[in-house]
Amino acid sequence: MIIPKYHLKKFFFATATTAMALTAGTANSQTAILQRSVQLTVQNATSGCVRIYFNNAQYDVQSLRSTSFQAVSNFNIMASVFRGACGGTATRNVWHTTNQDQGSQTWTVK
Repeated sequence: MIIPKYHLKKFFFATATTAMALTAGTANSQTAILQRSVQLTVQNATSGCVRIYFNNAQYDVQSLRSTSFQAVSNFNIMASVFRGACGGTATRNVWHTTNQDQGSQTWTVK
């Protein structure tokens, strides 16, 4: 039986596409398993204001105060440190990544 080259190419393309789809589905399910809920408390230990950027919103934490967020593991959060009140030009930006192993975490911005 003679199989034309066109049919062989079509068969191999379909096989490769199916394998890629199965691999992508497996990777997505593993990513969902690895993300856990994390209770993150952010403490401001500076003499100024700290602005937290979280879930497309910003939250201001005054000096020597704290606030809590519900996040997922391996989540990057940025905070800007300001002199005095929040706003204007930040003196510096700091980053924190939530830890997968701990359900409750505290991030102290100094």
